Amino acid sequence: FNRQERYHFALNSPFSHAKESETEKMTYYLDDNYYYLFSVLHTIKHFETAGCGIRRILDLYYLKKAYENRIDREFIDKIIDENGFRKTYDLLFAVEGSWFENIESDIDLTEAVRDIVTSGNHGAEDIFVRNNVRKDIESGIRFAKLKRVFRFLFPAKEYIYLEYPECEERGYSASMCRIYRIYAKIKKFRISDAIMKIKRIIKSK
Repeated sequence: FNRQERYHFALNSPFSHAKESETEKMTYYLDDNYYYLFSVLHTIKHFETAGCGIRRILDLYYLKKAYENRIDREFIDKIIDENGFRKTYDLLFAVEGSWFENIESDIDLTEAVRDIVTSGNHGAEDIFVRNNVRKDIESGIRFAKLKRVFRFLFPAKEYIYLEYPECEERGYSASMCRIYRIYAKIKKFRISDAIMKIKRIIKSK
């Protein structure tokens, strides 16, 4: 639901490129190029979805040190550029360079740094909401914020199936799923939490 297919497609089934270990049964290893790509795109996915923490930027530093002379740079750049990750890739490595290598950058790092130091290791809800509203607007969706409020109040059937698999097992329609979800949440529902979530969506920039 968060456009994850971009990252999967960019990796192009990396495990089909893995080699079986000669000494360990049922064990496969990615080659250097695909291991590097998997690691970098994992961080990019977190950053673009809901933010990523300082530890992941430190990971990029050690990944860069360990693999810069072991990867096919032309191949890596081709994958990054063809799948639209260049801006985020350059931004994250500019932060890494600034923090851990004392490299000055022409890129404005203000928002990225703020997101990274406030998002924890796996992201924050405020950043998640803001980024998704931005993606909706960039995709040309009209009334993007109002539509996201609607999706929060009335989520898609597939989303409810993930949270309540029994709904899928019983073949519930979207309406039945939403009713089921309301009854399941009613005991722990707090209107203040719902209002706060809607405010996050409306105030996102």
